[in-house]
Amino acid sequence: MPPVIWVYFFPMFSTTLGIIPETSPLYDWIKLYLLPVSLILLLLSANLPALTKLGTKAIGTMLFGTIGVIIGGVVALSILGHWLPPDAWKGMGTLSGSWIGGSANMVAVGASIGTREDLFGIMIIV
Repeated sequence: MPPVIWVYFFPMFSTTLGIIPETSPLYDWIKLYLLPVSLILLLLSANLPALTKLGTKAIGTMLFGTIGVIIGGVVALSILGHWLPPDAWKGMGTLSGSWIGGSANMVAVGASIGTREDLFGIMIIV
């Protein structure tokens, strides 16, 4: 099975079946200490010379895509904001983090803006 199945669905099923608890002090410790260190280690493994060889086209494409995701989130919240809860922007910010930088970025953005766990779960499904 692909790693994404193990990362997302195994913990969800384990929690649903009562194998692992829904809340634990360990989860807060992981979010506070382990997540930032993991992100730094991921960045340290980036091959900077290879990134510079990609050229302006690839970097420009990434920047325009990022800007598009951010603007799209603002437009979507402007249009649909009347029907959404007041902190829906946190969910959109978390989702934008996922689209821009993957799952690790989604978790980091969600933790940094204080996305509620139930809203975070909905954004994972999206």
